[in-house]
Amino acid sequence: TERINRVIMWINNSFNIEYRSVNSETLYVAFISLRTKQPLIIKMTQEAGGQVQMRCDDMEVVGEVVQDLCTYLGVTDVECVAEFPHEMEVLRSLLLKVDEYNALRLRLTADVADTSNTVKTFVIRAEDARMLGDMGLMRKMY
Repeated sequence: TERINRVIMWINNSFNIEYRSVNSETLYVAFISLRTKQPLIIKMTQEAGGQVQMRCDDMEVVGEVVQDLCTYLGVTDVECVAEFPHEMEVLRSLLLKVDEYNALRLRLTADVADTSNTVKTFVIRAEDARMLGDMGLMRKMY
């Protein structure tokens, strides 16, 4: 009960509201983020050992709220489990693009090396033709 009361005090201070819990065993508060227009739900029950659950699709909002709560409660080490499926999908697609770009970069590097070797071969043949006095072959190689 004391943990819930401390979190309620943080909510009242941080969000500038007067929240009163109807049940001293549970805490359930829902907000709408002004920045993202997405819901932020804060839930806490005694059953889970006083764990605080926060639900929001915006990782930045949740991070800021967790950081502020920990600062208020004086917590320096916290164990968190986070699930952001949309963010993970965005990360997955970015990593796929990075893999594609790396494959393209490797292919271009190999092509440049092949072209460089071909140019070297032509220069050597042209110089050989120049030394032999074969101006037609020299021009063709250059």
